[in-house]
Amino acid sequence: LKKVFKNNSRILVTKKRCAYSIADSRSILRKLPENSIDCVITSPPYGSLKDYGPKKQLGYGQHTQKEYFPDITKILAELYRAVKSGGAMWIVLDNLKESGKTIPLPWEFINRATEVGWTLHDVVVWDKGKSLPWSNGRFRSVCEYILLFGKGTLNQFDLDSVRNAEYLSSYWVKYPERYHPD
Repeated sequence: LKKVFKNNSRILVTKKRCAYSIADSRSILRKLPENSIDCVITSPPYGSLKDYGPKKQLGYGQHTQKEYFPDITKILAELYRAVKSGGAMWIVLDNLKESGKTIPLPWEFINRATEVGWTLHDVVVWDKGKSLPWSNGRFRSVCEYILLFGKGTLNQFDLDSVRNAEYLSSYWVKYPERYHPD
């Protein structure tokens, strides 16, 4: 990957086979070689929810249906092209409020990702119960969604490494077929 971005060291930082870009994904992803990435972990801008500063940024200042969603679809397609078969993509998302309406971004991303070839493998709910309270006339956002996609069947997925049976109630322990004892 260093060869791909040799002209601009600010674009890519690598360490032990990991890399992250400091650039607009709409342009940088085209430079990645096909089938060169094992795993993508991202939390894209939630539409117009936050201004990150740059002009013509993804999300903020864009019309959701005419600009933001088409850009997201192109990004998801470029990621699909660049990820190896069996590779994974993790996306952290929340819902978006716009003009008094809720836009369920996780579901929008699921639809767009599967349209370009990704396979949805799992949806994880991230409990943010200790997040800051909202004061803008709506419920407090206490969770976000972590979507796990694969380019086909995932090559590796070690579920045992993330299991935590420490806080299981006695109900679950009585039914071992419903949980993993480790």
